[in-house]
Amino acid sequence: YVESVSVGQTLAARRRQRIDPDQELVALGAGNLAAACTGGLPVTGGFSRSVVNFDAGAQTPAAGVFTLGSIAVAYVAGRTVVQRSLAPLQRLTAATTELERGNYEAPLGDSGRGDEVGQLARGFDRMRHSLAEQRREILKLAYWDRLTGLPNRERFRDTLARAIEASRGSARPLAIITLNLDRFKHVNDVLGYRVGDLLLCRVAERLSQQMVRDGDVVARLGGDEFAVLLHERTQPLQAQAMADLLLDALAQTIVVEHHEIQLTASCGIAAAPEHAQEALALTGNADLA
Repeated sequence: YVESVSVGQTLAARRRQRIDPDQELVALGAGNLAAACTGGLPVTGGFSRSVVNFDAGAQTPAAGVFTLGSIAVAYVAGRTVVQRSLAPLQRLTAATTELERGNYEAPLGDSGRGDEVGQLARGFDRMRHSLAEQRREILKLAYWDRLTGLPNRERFRDTLARAIEASRGSARPLAIITLNLDRFKHVNDVLGYRVGDLLLCRVAERLSQQMVRDGDVVARLGGDEFAVLLHERTQPLQAQAMADLLLDALAQTIVVEHHEIQLTASCGIAAAPEHAQEALALTGNADLA
């Protein structure tokens, strides 16, 4: 309620009205302030004050429920926004962990988004493809012959070591054949290194064409030396038959840039576990055979 109090009313009279000062909003005029300073004596003047009393009981339980509901809605909305913001970053973090482990094939999500998260995801995806390509190139340089595309000495040795380990205690022994081209240096000296390189590529193709069983491997060990890993051909006659087939394939005329070249080769055969049980020793025994 609003009550108008005259300037002459003393503070003592106001106290008798038993109005709680905590429940009213008082706008004091200049005369009332003077009355308060004179200890409650009447002061004449034309000033007055208005007292606006607010009833504390006017607040209903529905208002409190509404307030709590608003807070709950705001909390849920804020939590949802935070989760939607953090989820893409968590997925990117998981993807970078896979990259750290060497898994460059794991796709990155959220790359189709149009916001900053999408730009970040696309950047990570480009980095993933670049790292995968670099890794393939490193592995190719480390384990594959750049000229012929065949496995190199290191690759052949690793493959042979795994094959020997798998054959131990089983009915899957194996054999290898090493081949060296005869007078290959003469080809380089007379026809040049370009023709010599092309000749090595033709030899690699012919040797690979003779491999018809899964698991058989042709490798270039270096220079004019090649090797063949034969699975499940441990009988001497079987290995010898394959060696003859390879020599016959190389004996056929090879044409390189209008040059007809006749090749011959020497070969050696070694079987595991009969001649050796380690890759390096088995290859050495085949070279000596």
